[in-house]
Amino acid sequence: IHINLTAEVPDAAHILDIRPLRPHSFPHPAGRLRAVCWIMAETTAQSSMTAPSWHNATFGLACCAEHPLARKRASVRLADIDPQELIHLGTETGSSRLLAAHPGLPETLKTGPLRSHSTIAQLCLVRAGIGVALLPRNAVGLFNDPGIVFVPVSDLVLERKLYLLSPARRALSPTAERFRTLFLG
Repeated sequence: IHINLTAEVPDAAHILDIRPLRPHSFPHPAGRLRAVCWIMAETTAQSSMTAPSWHNATFGLACCAEHPLARKRASVRLADIDPQELIHLGTETGSSRLLAAHPGLPETLKTGPLRSHSTIAQLCLVRAGIGVALLPRNAVGLFNDPGIVFVPVSDLVLERKLYLLSPARRALSPTAERFRTLFLG
């Protein structure tokens, strides 16, 4: 999802918090918060928050543009992925938990010798040609780098939902409401 927030919502930094929040670490809305909207990949029902799902991100393979699987310019199958070159995220991330729980993912692709602490580190390793990674499509496009290619995996059906959270009992400012409207369409 690419929106020029500076052009559309000039003071977006004051209304949005894009941190990898998990339900157990979600900031309490009664606290002194600068932001009024949060983006989360996981959510639990909280009566004090609204949490509409606004984006589904399909998982696929992130490859360096020069990688043989990227040069095919077609979808690949799970059996095409070499477990020894698959770069995994730490087990505490939402994406790694989704992949680990997926019944259609072979055990050989659920863990391996290459591991990084963040998606950004994972993408840097992919860009350097160190290996490949199973990631949501929107994460692969994070840098908008033509040297990193998203390759669909035909036999992996997995999506990550993203949610836009905001307080249910507090009116949004006009700027925050404009931002929310842009994201939710």
